[in-house]
Amino acid sequence: MINDCHGYMGVMYCNDWRKKGHKIVGSGESIEVPFDDTLPCPLRITFAAKLGSYLKCGENNMYMALEFPNPGAYVVRIGGAGAQHVRLKSVKNEDESYEVDVDRHLFTEYAEFRSF
Repeated sequence: MINDCHGYMGVMYCNDWRKKGHKIVGSGESIEVPFDDTLPCPLRITFAAKLGSYLKCGENNMYMALEFPNPGAYVVRIGGAGAQHVRLKSVKNEDESYEVDVDRHLFTEYAEFRSF
């Protein structure tokens, strides 16, 4: 995870993000998840600002979670105007040479978002 906004400290959660050990804090941090039966596949992640908002779509202000159907190394950049405006900037391959297509899930209700 790379946080391009210096107005907040970024947090990345991976499924199941309610469990211990599935959260990282700080730009430049990474998480390695085994692609086996230890976590539900596909891998689902979302982002937030520490003491701020969760990742939302800039077009419609809906909560957003990403789903990675295939194993690999990815670089996700987040940004925004501040802790209440966490936005996805890009998802790229490990050396950031091209954009990676991942599923983006949008939620209007926080309860649906948390249970995803």
